[in-house]
Amino acid sequence: MTELFSVDQHIPIPPPRYHKYPWASMEIGDSFLATVTLSTMACVANRAAKRTGRKFSCRTTKDGIRVWRIA
Repeated sequence: MTELFSVDQHIPIPPPRYHKYPWASMEIGDSFLATVTLSTMACVANRAAKRTGRKFSCRTTKDGIRVWRIA
């Protein structure tokens, strides 16, 4: 029987992608500009809120999607 997958060894795991955004360093009132769609950013912010215990709000601005830490 032919194997469908090859098994590799000693491949390092990439770092978590959530470090792409500054969730942990944000204070209430801080914001950042994101270059993704509003629905994508809202989903990412929701996951970050659950993980960090903080609250975030996303709004469309003339420059793109801005995310604020609100609590």
